[in-house]
Amino acid sequence: MALGVVRAAQGRDAEAEQLLRDAVNAFAASGLRFAELQALDHLAAFLHERGRNGEAHAEEERALALAPAAASG
Repeated sequence: MALGVVRAAQGRDAEAEQLLRDAVNAFAASGLRFAELQALDHLAAFLHERGRNGEAHAEEERALALAPAAASG
């Protein structure tokens, strides 16, 4: 996830997006819900910054759906 944030700051958008999506998926598969939420936040911010608001909102909805599970586990 951190490397994805760095790549985004470097303007290497394709690589950044892939790294952020990979982080979200890896955390989800591992059951690390708080880390998954953090990765989703970074991904949504990345998408918003690039004017891809529809995609960003979809990731934010995913985070909202996940939040109750993270709070209980």
